[in-house]
Amino acid sequence: MEQNNKNEMETSTIETRQRAQKKLIIESLKETPIIQYVCKRANIGRTTFYRWCLEDKEFAKDVDEAIILGSSVISDLAETQLVTAIRDGDVGAIKYWLSNHHKTYSTKLHITTESQYANKQLTPEQKVVIEEALEMMGLDEQDATETNDAEPSKEKLDKDNK
Repeated sequence: MEQNNKNEMETSTIETRQRAQKKLIIESLKETPIIQYVCKRANIGRTTFYRWCLEDKEFAKDVDEAIILGSSVISDLAETQLVTAIRDGDVGAIKYWLSNHHKTYSTKLHITTESQYANKQLTPEQKVVIEEALEMMGLDEQDATETNDAEPSKEKLDKDNK
């Protein structure tokens, strides 16, 4: 009987401590959304944290919400610092802002290439495969050629004008 009471008290103490740690984790994530940091602050290992998330769906949901809120807080702080740096004339901050918030200053990627296949003709087998694919799509070779041409062919214009 005495052993049961002792076990119940230990279980109650553990549950009380875990509830306090979980609460601390949630509150900490709202300020700093970094799992390693909040686990250290709550004096638990990351393995324990992830086990709690698996075992306690409500805790996992609260963690997700706290991380979103914490990330928003950090983003607001970063944007405030960025705007302050821009006001102070920091050229790097100005360039960063413009390249990420203004189309004219954004980074552009230009790709040019030369194909080794540009002047090669299709084999008869390749032509058959393409014709079958076009047929399956409900197109014929002429339709496909017109789709890819910027301007209609002279033959097509002559045919349409008749």
